[in-house]
Amino acid sequence: DLPFQALPPSLDGQSMRVELPNHPPKTYTTALIGQHQAINTAVVLGVMERVKEANFAIPETAIRAGLWNVNWPGRMEIIDQNPTILLDSAHNGESGRWLRENIQKMFPQRPLVLVYGSKPNKDIDSTLSELIPMADYLILTRSVYPATVDPDQLIDFVQHTGFTGPIETIADLAATIERAKQLAGPTGLVCITGSMFIVGEVRTLYGLRPNEAVRVSDTHPTGLD
Repeated sequence: DLPFQALPPSLDGQSMRVELPNHPPKTYTTALIGQHQAINTAVVLGVMERVKEANFAIPETAIRAGLWNVNWPGRMEIIDQNPTILLDSAHNGESGRWLRENIQKMFPQRPLVLVYGSKPNKDIDSTLSELIPMADYLILTRSVYPATVDPDQLIDFVQHTGFTGPIETIADLAATIERAKQLAGPTGLVCITGSMFIVGEVRTLYGLRPNEAVRVSDTHPTGLD
């Protein structure tokens, strides 16, 4: 285990201070955004230390380049602006908590439109309980993938959370995105989450390749065709 300190989150990447054996503290930055990525980065750096101990030479420049060039489609991924559209495939309570905390720290945009869909075998109750308190609007949706839950059935889970804001159910993701953008307006935030199938279909609708994430510094798509 490496002692580390996550630095304040940034849309330019997540930085952290790490205490490596026999070295003064160093700062590393990964292109992945969100403070939880500091934990993942610390694990990677710890593994690299063990590899070095096995007499494998790994240049510092290679480690830093790897952290900066990593991409993770569908995890804290911004695919559009005006409004900001954020994708994250959170599907359990813990990942939902990280998503909520990262949004609260990094995305002041309001209103916040939460778009949620899920497979039936995911922890829907815990995920929604973490995410719904931050939402101004809630849209329940589904993917074309047949195993995703019908949005009308998701309302029962929402009732357990005590959410009193506006709720809509839309079974078509393209229509869901357009409605969410309308509710958010140009200055709001649309967070689409709950399942890799939901996130993956949205990325397909935006013409994004499955194996390459949109970086914040990239030119963002202008919207659906």
